[in-house]
Amino acid sequence: MRIRLLATTVALAFSAPALAGCNGGSPGGAPTTAAGGNREALAEAARCMRANGFPDYPDPVQTNGAWAFPPSAEQMAQKPAPECTDLFRRAGALPADTRRPVTPDELAKLRKWGECIRANGLPDWPDPDADGIFRPRPAPPADDDPRWQRADTACRSLEPGPITVDGVPRATKHPD
Repeated sequence: MRIRLLATTVALAFSAPALAGCNGGSPGGAPTTAAGGNREALAEAARCMRANGFPDYPDPVQTNGAWAFPPSAEQMAQKPAPECTDLFRRAGALPADTRRPVTPDELAKLRKWGECIRANGLPDWPDPDADGIFRPRPAPPADDDPRWQRADTACRSLEPGPITVDGVPRATKHPD
């Protein structure tokens, strides 16, 4: 009886870390990605790509607590194999097709927020494009970058809603 109880306890202890990443939550819970998805959903999309003509497509990696495809795969993730598109959408690596047009008022609010971001530590932050998407180059700062955190905090009152960076909704971490 003791051996069986010990074996069960050991098995649960080893499976807990693996199960922790399976709930697809947000930065406070399971890992998410700059691409927006959880590890298993991104891994499924990677397997699909390998099965559909991209044999070297990489698995997702964890960076700064977020799951994403490595930079070498970023461009391919924006235009996956047609057979894999739905998997990339479910993983959050592609925006949903249900985006509505951005109104002129929303675009003005996004521009004002962008101005604030520039004035508070990120002088190269772009204005949004006509679809309301910010496309910083060479790449947006990481969520844990102190410059981003400072600008995000300073501009919180101007944030018009979800911010989309390079076609992916960017989670804002507000400790409210």
